Amino acid sequence: MKKTERFAIILEELKNNKTIQVKQLSERFNVSMETIRRDLEELEQGDYLKRVYGGAVLLKKNIPSQNFIERKNYHLKEKRLIAKKCVSLVKEGDFVAFDASTTNATITQEFMSHFKHLTVLTNDIFNAQQIAINTNWTVLLPGGEINNHELFISGASAITYINKFQIDKYFMSISGFSAEIGFTDYGFKECEIKMALFQNANQVYIAADHHKFGQQAMIKVCKANEIDGVITDPDIDAETVAYFREHKYPLYF
Repeated sequence: MKKTERFAIILEELKNNKTIQVKQLSERFNVSMETIRRDLEELEQGDYLKRVYGGAVLLKKNIPSQNFIERKNYHLKEKRLIAKKCVSLVKEGDFVAFDASTTNATITQEFMSHFKHLTVLTNDIFNAQQIAINTNWTVLLPGGEINNHELFISGASAITYINKFQIDKYFMSISGFSAEIGFTDYGFKECEIKMALFQNANQVYIAADHHKFGQQAMIKVCKANEIDGVITDPDIDAETVAYFREHKYPLYF
């Protein structure tokens, strides 16, 4: 089992039980206790947990970033509902942008069945490939550093390329939202790309399933009053709906 897979299981176990034991994890993964201690030390450095004698405890309500391939089928029903709602926000010939996410990959698939031509700017290698193979759309892919696990492009050259354009609509993925902090996500490199797209778009829409609301990731991205709308699924919690309606922020679900 890869280290990233152990991390995902450890964090899920912590989320459910609030505490974990080194000995139990060692037996479960069939690795040495020293390997588990190193795993916990690395996760502690990321502020996911606090090590204690014999194990670790949940530190705070942060949600883990997981591998793109592992995530692509998570909450697929909700992603498809979100994708159908996004269609109404786009018209034929628009210049749209997507950051790298499984939600945006699902939105793109839905767009393929509705639009003959769009111009798409994305740093998502998987998404760009799917568009290029299956449509006659114009695909713009920035150059830069490839993340081997998440299959996205980042770096200064990618940001310079994005800054050349004026985008009609940008569909932004996020990992968490709270009324106090706003929208949050993981990874400095990913968030640098998000902010470049955000700053060069006429309209910005958050696309996120209901599981993301009430969660908190590590990096602040933007506030609810800085975007043009949120597209989610019907299972979004009543408290979040009330917050958006009270402040008259557009919410599509």
